[in-house]
Amino acid sequence: MIAALLEIFQRKRINKNLTLEDIENLTFSHGMKINSYTIMKIENGDISPNLDQLIILLKALECNLNIDGIEIIP
Repeated sequence: MIAALLEIFQRKRINKNLTLEDIENLTFSHGMKINSYTIMKIENGDISPNLDQLIILLKALECNLNIDGIEIIP
């Protein structure tokens, strides 16, 4: 499941023409700075994000997350 979310994340980042540095800045604006090297390692599957990181990364790309119809990330 994490791999599928990260694939969606990377695809959205690329489609929005955002660099890893752009995402780093966006994560900071959402309350948790995740550096571009860590984002690269997450995208490559070298490390798994913790739940807080995953939520911030999805927010940075304006993604919604719903589980069984319950909106987790608005």
